[in-house]
Amino acid sequence: MQAEQQKRHRGLENGGMEDQGAVLDAAVAVQLVAKTTSLSISGLANEPEDVRSAGTLQVIPHQQTSHHLRHLSLAPYIHHARLRRTRALLPPLLSSPSRPSRLDLIRRSIFLTHTAFASRRLARSLVSIRLARHLASRPSAEALVERCVLPPECLPLPARDSRGGGAGFVFVAPALVARKRAVERERVKDGLRGWVGSVWRGQVR
Repeated sequence: MQAEQQKRHRGLENGGMEDQGAVLDAAVAVQLVAKTTSLSISGLANEPEDVRSAGTLQVIPHQQTSHHLRHLSLAPYIHHARLRRTRALLPPLLSSPSRPSRLDLIRRSIFLTHTAFASRRLARSLVSIRLARHLASRPSAEALVERCVLPPECLPLPARDSRGGGAGFVFVAPALVARKRAVERERVKDGLRGWVGSVWRGQVR
């Protein structure tokens, strides 16, 4: 008797859940119909005549539709409907034979294990050690200037403060030196153009 009563109670609960789901679906459908019909009826009723041109007739309904649907997507009925649909669709997708296994996800580097994290940390530490060794063994600025790799202006020069004492060294970047030389060349070219123009005007006169 108790088993039969439990079965009846479960059947009533399932029926109640189905009724609630049907009510939610009906409420969602009613809201969608109300929103879309209000859009179609009063979409352009309040717009002036100059706005109802051939170019704007196709743009304004889409803007209003997206605006209303944006508000409609935040409704609690839509949220409950999404949850119900997810509960119905997720179990068959999880048990599908086409779902990739864990080994496939590990091979594609989608699922990272503790070993993958440890190997990444080890690779980063090896790269930092290698970079530190290369930076320590690189030639000095004086050697690069002797090899004509860097301009002489890039050598560190002793800087002086306002009191006349030493305040460290000043380092000039090679890009700044190249820019300075380009400006100096343009200045020389401008001077030559002015001189040639003055000579030509004197000959014409």
